[in-house]
Amino acid sequence: AVVAVEPGVRVGLHDGELGRVQRVAVQPPQQLGCGAVLSFLVRTASGPFRLEEAVTAEETPPFPLVGLETVLEGLPRVRVRPGLMPGQECPVEDPPTEGSTVVLFDPAFVGGGRIKNGQARLVRTPWQ
Repeated sequence: AVVAVEPGVRVGLHDGELGRVQRVAVQPPQQLGCGAVLSFLVRTASGPFRLEEAVTAEETPPFPLVGLETVLEGLPRVRVRPGLMPGQECPVEDPPTEGSTVVLFDPAFVGGGRIKNGQARLVRTPWQ
């Protein structure tokens, strides 16, 4: 969705569309021959986390950081081929629901991913 906001343009992107930022922010100014730039970017959601529910660093009580394994606890587990790298896809036997967030393992923990067209796509690893 594009909403005109004087003197600029506000663009709303939805989950899975963040890759379009370059096309929206870079290509139109080049095509128009103008000096427009992306002045700011706000991520309003990431998986189950929403900006409306966010708190500032000052508002958070001190607590230990948790690993990605903990964040993904309770999600469906999907076995993938060894050596799967971020961004790569792998066919899955009996895949969970299309678009599901899943835990990938090979048999060790690999990271978090999504199911698309019956394939698991590695999205986030513990070292990212």
